[in-house]
Amino acid sequence: MFQLARKNHLARNLIKMQKEFGKEYRFFPRTYLLPSEFGDFKASFGKANKPVYIVKPEAGCQGRGIFLTNTHEDLNPEDHYVVQKYIKNPLLIDELKFDCRLYVLVLSIDPMRVYLFKEGLARFSTDSYKQPTKKNLDNHYMHLTNYAINAKNKGKFIFNKNLDDIDQGHKRTFTSVLDHILENYDDGEAKVDTMMHKIEQIILKTLVSVQPSLKHHCNIPNKAQYSFDDMNLNPKSINSMCFEILGFDVLIDDKLKPWLIEINHAPSFATDTPFDFKIKKDVVADAIQLLGMTYKRKKRFVRSFKSHIAKRTLLKAKPTPNAKANNKAKPSVSASVQSPKIPAKEVPKKDYQEEFGYGSEDDEEEEEYEN
Repeated sequence: MFQLARKNHLARNLIKMQKEFGKEYRFFPRTYLLPSEFGDFKASFGKANKPVYIVKPEAGCQGRGIFLTNTHEDLNPEDHYVVQKYIKNPLLIDELKFDCRLYVLVLSIDPMRVYLFKEGLARFSTDSYKQPTKKNLDNHYMHLTNYAINAKNKGKFIFNKNLDDIDQGHKRTFTSVLDHILENYDDGEAKVDTMMHKIEQIILKTLVSVQPSLKHHCNIPNKAQYSFDDMNLNPKSINSMCFEILGFDVLIDDKLKPWLIEINHAPSFATDTPFDFKIKKDVVADAIQLLGMTYKRKKRFVRSFKSHIAKRTLLKAKPTPNAKANNKAKPSVSASVQSPKIPAKEVPKKDYQEEFGYGSEDDEEEEEYEN
């Protein structure tokens, strides 16, 4: 899944699809891949235009190495970065910026089968949000929503102590965000449905952008879903052996438009709070259920596997009719040059004794050795 998990590969694939399909792929911020696109990045700064960008390492995680800038002079033209236009108008709850971690199970690639877990996490910054300026660009507790960063803001980060605190603290449930929209927007139910449809489209279109590559790497029969008899009867129906739980990070702006920020191929399953434990436990449990990983199916597969191996062994050991005919027609070389055996009783022992001068003394020594 490196085509999705690495920020530079994800951006490259989405930019390629955007050039081909236009507005269908306008769900991620304007992105520059440095150093190859440093010239275009530099040209985006004009006299009247002073955009703010968020700069990320190509393969970083947990917010390490991320910073905001409003000038190209902060970057070395030879360094490798993924630079995205900063979204200045995020949806705020309690005056705090947040993003959503959504869990997606990719069950197979060909055919593509994808499941979106109903619940997710909303990760909040710990300082009240304000528009980015020169004075607050360095305030990561305001502009970044990474849990690993904001948890270090001692005295401000609030942990949820029980399952009733799903709409409090700096880590909440995704459904609490939906409830906030329902309560605070006119015709909130229709807007939530529209937003969720857009999120589903983001997930599907992102996976479609790398499906050919994933199909090439995952073109292995899925033994968990098909027995060996099924494989022999209908090999075209065999599923690709791949499943993975991905973490899609989505930011919602004040117009309720979802933006894809990044994808994690190994989302954290650490459980620091009670509802954190419940959500992630349910994610894993649902994935196991969808995969059909039961003890009964395991026993059936092991039995089928042993039977298949036994049949293959018998087929290899059993000679073919052509091989039998060839063996009869052509005697082996060793048989043609083999000399006839002389029975031991016909060997003239006395003649050898007289000719080479050995006999009874040697026999006596052998008898003593044996005794």
